[in-house]
Amino acid sequence: MSLVNNLQKRYLARSKVDCIKKCFFIAVIFCTSVTILYFFRNQILYNVSKGYSTFITNISNILINNGFVIDKVIISGNASINKSDILQFVDRKCAIIFLSINDMRDRIKSSNAWIKDVVIKRVLPNTIYIEVQEYYAFANWIHNGINSIIDNTGHVIVNTSNRANNLISIYGDNALHNLYFIREVLSDNSMLSAMISSFIWVGDRRWDIIFSSGLEVRLPESDPHIAWNYLAYLNRTSNEFITWKVVDMRVTGKIFIQQ
Repeated sequence: MSLVNNLQKRYLARSKVDCIKKCFFIAVIFCTSVTILYFFRNQILYNVSKGYSTFITNISNILINNGFVIDKVIISGNASINKSDILQFVDRKCAIIFLSINDMRDRIKSSNAWIKDVVIKRVLPNTIYIEVQEYYAFANWIHNGINSIIDNTGHVIVNTSNRANNLISIYGDNALHNLYFIREVLSDNSMLSAMISSFIWVGDRRWDIIFSSGLEVRLPESDPHIAWNYLAYLNRTSNEFITWKVVDMRVTGKIFIQQ
């Protein structure tokens, strides 16, 4: 029995030694491999990258030769942006399957401040649809000595020294906090609203409206839309409205007219 036990002990001891040798060998191989990869990492990465690039190029050429080329580019929605300014971002040398839609979209969108969004669709085998969504100019906003072109949400499209004569002007650093009132006034599309030249935000609390005729209307702080509706009524019913220079409606229930 003791002989069997001795043999088992020797076997276990030898197994442990063999296991340690194997682990040591594996560790040496691992460390050697890591060292080789570290010192030759740049060359290895270059070769892998070059091989991948060559593979993609070859596949792209095969696809192009079989009709998967960008042959048609259909652009829509561009009212103020030239098609040529958009086409420059289309890589016609690239097979249509490998075209990066997201990358092209981001580059087109960031190329012009008037572009709100871009939607690109790829239609195999050879057509790209590019839909441009532009910002629409709503007004000149004069604030802090700067003139900005804004859309109807108050988004600043561009800052420019030249005011757009076909747009109304809004004066006041904090005027856009009350932009909803301007939208409300202009949305009625009346003859009176069509004569508005500018809105002035006075004292951070109320509006003055200047008309193209030179008329100045001073609206009250509270319920300016009610005063505006009454002004529209006066315009429809009074033959002398066109001769007025100032209409002061700041005091509720009273109106002062200067001719």
